[in-house]
This record gives sequence, C-alpha cells and structure tokens, in this order.
Amino acid sequence: MRLNIFLIFLLLSFSLFATTHTVCQDGQGDFTVIQDAINASAHGDTVLVHPGRYFENLVTQGHNITLASLNLTAGDYSYVYSTIIDGNQSGTCIEISGDEDGFAVQGFTITNGSGTLGIYNNGGGIYIGGYNQNTSIINCRIIHNSADGGGGIMTWGETIFLSGVSIHDNISIAGGGILASRHNITTFDPVNRCSIYRNYSGNGQDFYIPDSYSTMNVIVDTFSVFEPTGYFAVGTKFGNWVGPIYSFDIQHGYYTPVEQDLYVAPDGDNNNSGLTPYEPLQTVAYAMHLIASDSLSWHTVHCAPGIYTASQHNQFFPVSAKRFVTLTGDPNSGTIFDGDGNDRILLIIPAQNTPVTVRNFTLRNNFSSNANINASLIIPVRSRNPGPILFENMLLSDSQTAGRTGVFVIGVENEVIFRNVTFRNLICTEETAGVESIDSFNLTFENCLFENLHTDGHNYQPEIQGFGAIKVTYAYNINIDNCAFINCNSSAQQGSSAIGLNPMSHLIAPDYRINNCLFYNNSSSGQSNTVSLLGIHGGSGSITNCTFIDNDDSDILRLLGNVDITNSILRNNNPYEITLPWPSGMTPPTTTINIDYCNIDGGQAAINNEVSGVYTVNYGTHNIDVDPQFVGSGQYPCSLQPGSPCIDAGDPATTLPWDIVYNERVWDGDNDGTAVADIGAYEYQPIFPAVNLTAQVSFTDVQLNWDELQTFNR
Repeated sequence: MRLNIFLIFLLLSFSLFATTHTVCQDGQGDFTVIQDAINASAHGDTVLVHPGRYFENLVTQGHNITLASLNLTAGDYSYVYSTIIDGNQSGTCIEISGDEDGFAVQGFTITNGSGTLGIYNNGGGIYIGGYNQNTSIINCRIIHNSADGGGGIMTWGETIFLSGVSIHDNISIAGGGILASRHNITTFDPVNRCSIYRNYSGNGQDFYIPDSYSTMNVIVDTFSVFEPTGYFAVGTKFGNWVGPIYSFDIQHGYYTPVEQDLYVAPDGDNNNSGLTPYEPLQTVAYAMHLIASDSLSWHTVHCAPGIYTASQHNQFFPVSAKRFVTLTGDPNSGTIFDGDGNDRILLIIPAQNTPVTVRNFTLRNNFSSNANINASLIIPVRSRNPGPILFENMLLSDSQTAGRTGVFVIGVENEVIFRNVTFRNLICTEETAGVESIDSFNLTFENCLFENLHTDGHNYQPEIQGFGAIKVTYAYNINIDNCAFINCNSSAQQGSSAIGLNPMSHLIAPDYRINNCLFYNNSSSGQSNTVSLLGIHGGSGSITNCTFIDNDDSDILRLLGNVDITNSILRNNNPYEITLPWPSGMTPPTTTINIDYCNIDGGQAAINNEVSGVYTVNYGTHNIDVDPQFVGSGQYPCSLQPGSPCIDAGDPATTLPWDIVYNERVWDGDNDGTAVADIGAYEYQPIFPAVNLTAQVSFTDVQLNWDELQTFNR
C-alpha cells in the first residue's frame, strides 16, 4: 500500500511540476536549439518547438518527455511541414536510447538523417534503442533519410506506438522504412492511420524484421503495394516459431504492379512508362519496385548501356533483386553500376526473393572503411526458396573495402552460380577480396577469372584469416571449373592468396571439385598459402587438370581429408608443392591423398606430410618430374609447346569434356593415333596446314576446299 501511494504521489508530482520549454529560432522562446531544451528538461516536461528547420542530431538523454511542434497545441497539421528536424547527414535525427519510458515525439518532418554512428549506422530518421518502453511517434513525416539498418526508423527491443506517421523515400541496406528487432512490439493506430511506401532497401523495401517470433499487425492507409510480398516486407523467423511474420490491413497501394518487361537507361525518366526501350525509366530500383513476375512468367528489367550512379543518375543503391525477375545489362556494351567511390553495396539478393538471374553488368568503384558494411554484391542469410541464383557475364572491379570486397554469400540453401564472372583489382584490408561464402549449400564457379586481388587479413585480430580470391566455410558442394587465379596476394598471417575451402559440417560431409584451373603468380607476404582445402570433418575432393606455376606462398596446396589429384602440374612454386598440416587444437582427421598422372617439381619429396603415419599419401607410378615446356608468352603463357612431355600423358580414363579455354579435352596431341588427355589446364591441339587448299569466289560467297586430314585423331 505504501508503494502504491508513493507511485501515485510521484506521478502527481510530475504533472504538477511539469514544465514546457519553448524553442524558437528567432530568440522569442526559452531556447534556440532543441538539444539545449532537452538537456534542461525533466521527466514529464514538454519541449515545444516553433516552426523552422533545425539542423540537429538529437539525443533524448533518458528524459521521459514530449517533444513536439505546435501541432500538439494547435492541432494544425501544417506545422508538421513547417517544423523540420534536419540531420544534415551527420547522424540520426532523433536518438532515443536512454531507457526512456513514455517518450513521445509529435508533429515534425524528420529528414536527412544518416543513422547512429557505430558498427552499423542504424535508424536514419529515428533510432530507438536500449530498454525503452512506450515510445509514441505521432503525426510525423519521416522522409529522405538513409542508414545501414532502418532508413526511416530502427527500433531495437522496444514497445512503440505509431499514429499518423508517413514514412517514405528513405534508403537503407535492410529495412528501407522500418527495421524492427524480434523483441519489438509495434502498435499502429487504426484510426489515425500511418502510410509507409516508396522506400528503398537491399532487403525489405518498407519493412525488415530479423528473427521474428510474433506477428506484426500492420494497419496503414497506404503501403507500397496493396498485397505485399517478401519484397516490400521481409522477415526471418526465430527458432521453431511457425506463425506469420506480418498481417496487413491496407486501404491503398501506392504502386500498380506491372506484369511485363521494363526498360531503364541512365538518361531515362521515371515519368516514362518504361514499357519500351524508347520510353525508359531512369532508376533501376524503381523499376524493380514496379515489375511483377511469377514462376510461370518471368519478366526482365533491361538496363541500357551506360554508367548508373547515385550522384548523377538518381540511382538508389543497393539495388534489390526480385523473385522470378531477370536483371540484365546490355550484352554488347558496358552497363555499369558505379559506387561513386563511396560506402555503397551495389546489389543485394534478399532471402525471400530467389530464384533470380543477374547478367551483363559491371559493378565497380565501391569503397568502404567499415568492415561490417562491405562487398559490392551480397546474398544474405536464409534463402530457402527453390531455384538457383545465377550471375553471368559480369565484372566486379576497382573497389576497396575493409570487409569483403567482391561478393558475400551467407546462409544460402539455393545453388549459387558464378558463370563468366571476372573479379579484378579488388583490395580488402581485413577479410576476403573476391568471394566469401559462409554456411551455404552449393557453390559453382564456371569460367571465372580472379586477377589482381589483395587482402591484408585482419588488422587487429591477426588470427583471423585473409583470402585473396575465394573463402568458403561450412559448405556442402563446391565446384570450381575452368577458372584462372592470377596475381592474387595475401599479406595476412593466415589464409590463402587464391582459394581457402574449409567445408566443415557436422551434418553432411562436403564434396568439392576443382577442374581445369590455372593458379599463376599468386603470392603472400605473411603465412598464407595458395590453395587451402581443409576437410576437417570428412568428405572428398578432387583436383583434375589444374596448373600451379610460379606461386610464392607459405604453402601451395594445403590439404586435409580425402583428395584425388590427377592430370595436374605443380612446378616452380615455393616452398613445398603440397602440405598436409597438423590442425592446431584438433585431432588430425582421416586423410588420404591420391596423386597420379601429375607433373610435380621435386616429385614425392615436394610433399610435406606433417603427421606421418596418420596421413596417407598414395603417390602413383604415372607421375613425372620434368620441365612441362610452357609456351611462356602470349594470351596463354601456361599452355604447352609442341613436344611437351605433358601432351597425352594424362589419365586415359579422363572424362572432362573441355580444357580451361573450352577446347576439347581428350585429343591426340602427339599424333600417335590415340587420343589421351594432357597433363595441365590446357590441352595441346596442334594446328595443321590445310592440304591442297583451293578457293572459289562467286559474287559475295567464297567457297574453300581442301583434302581431308589424316594426321590426327580425336
């Protein structure tokens, strides 16, 4: 009873002694700066702001107050437009993170915020953190803000009430309008309804809720579309919870979905129809908002040649891919997404929006000093929709980040395919320069080039590994075919200049295959290796028809598990060609390495077995140790000269159809009447002069004739 009396007395005291602090820029109020008024306030006070544009980044200091424009006292909505809190791209406009209970903000336009300054810049317009309860946002316009998470609002484990709030034209990596944590309880006023529309994000255009275990009941006047999909409202479920993440009560849809192809050009106009190349839209992300497809009728966003930037061409990055939509550039001329040299992820494949296809693009000029906001292309966690994610005919180049620079793939259960993709001139100061994949099922690289990639590893945690081209952890199936790794470098204390596969899994033994690949002139200045294939928990791998030449790393091939190496050249590398390491802090796993039909510099002595008697090396009788006689110059310097001892010296049972440049793999290169695969990435195919060549000219046609050649067999 005494406690109840005390609480009643305390509440009465707040109401009896509450103060209204006025803020006027002309000096007619108590303060001219809103933050000064907040600092002077006490629980229960009101900070009443007169019209004006206030360039401030407000912090509420744990005060349970009402922050309002004259909309609070006059009831006039025009004060919402005339009383502006402008974050000036210097941080969040309003940060509510002092364990407030009962904070209210009413009657402002909240704009130009850039998020709290931390590991991630969250909550462009409003950031609600800590252990806040009962935060109310009433009659506010939250527009033109940007952040990493929650372009408009980021709310983290709080209870909030939204009434008459308009949230639009905000940009973020996740949650363009609102990002709400799983502990959040958001209530929408069913009478004075909110509107949430036309926000842009890489993952969840208007809403994103990670690890949800309750349903958010969204009650609005206007939403981007009348029937939201996993594109405009994205969420992931926590644990075994099976309920819906969202329920919607929507009165109006802002967009009318377009169920056909759309066209975009750097000099287009979003007022155009976008239905033909002659009436293109300008903003790629806007076209992705409009287009609608399904599994039976895929549609395509066609991007004309040219450079697409945020600064000059009204682009919103990151562009978010969409389920059953192909995003394509021009196959003959350059279609370039340019990051302007800023911290910009250029493209994201959201979890609920697969399968997708992206082809014919260059992603370039992405620079970031934040190790947690990184990569030109991100494929985020928990993608479980059936169908592949395909990237084809692409160039990722000339970028530098503190984290992953090229591509980051995490938690994807689809097959991710990189086909004809070039990674060039990428620098990473902490993690992986090319492609990093964590906890993903199936990865395929076909005909990819990794060239001039560099990683420093981790600046303040040297035990964290750095990788030049590819790092894969916790994967099940990895296929690397017809790829070249040239001039990749790692200065990390641990890691790999080219490939690091650590396909650990307690559920499924991994399987990897590396075929027809070239590893040339890769190096490290730390303790990294060229290729690390560590099957800690079993599984099997194969390396077939690969060439390792002139690499200068701590180790060249670092292997654990069961690996077959066939038809491969390992020459002039430093120091060992193959190392079977002792895994630090672990019992050495069962390891069997089968090597045959290979050309290894130093022979069996070039294999460093650190756990002799535990690891098994079966060194076949068909291996050789001779100069492979490379061409040494031209387009393919590591191809074979005539008379090379590697010609037709491979395994007669080889079934690969092609070599690294898609010449037929099994060819009678030594002209002995029997076609046998060569050793190395390149198949030698001699070019014989035509015999008795004649030509007949008839108008515009030329007919060539020659005698059939009998000098070689396929």
